[in-house]
Amino acid sequence: MPDREVQEEVDDRLNMRVNNNPLQAAGRDELMREAEFGGPASSRDSRFYFDRKELEQLLEICKSSVSGRVIIHHAGVKVRLYRSGSGHMYEAWHLIGSKAVPEAKENPTISLPDLLNVKVP
Repeated sequence: MPDREVQEEVDDRLNMRVNNNPLQAAGRDELMREAEFGGPASSRDSRFYFDRKELEQLLEICKSSVSGRVIIHHAGVKVRLYRSGSGHMYEAWHLIGSKAVPEAKENPTISLPDLLNVKVP
């Protein structure tokens, strides 16, 4: 495969990095664009919050799925900026979308380790 020029845009207000020419993975759907909002490379104090009830609900939906995964259509992220009493500012990130449903079929296109950028042995 020939070398691909990486085309990235960065919006500092959103702390978003966009790659408009991502590397392709064999056997998967064509990846048209990849965007990162925040993350470990960011200098911002950003946090995801999940409570036990939310996680248990997602796990129950996952157990009923043929593929063992949950889908949330119309997915997005809501970011709230807070300032503590001491003046420290931090962002709370919330996943938003339609009602979570079990995935109806096997879909090798994306996996949670891909989303989290985790290497699974």
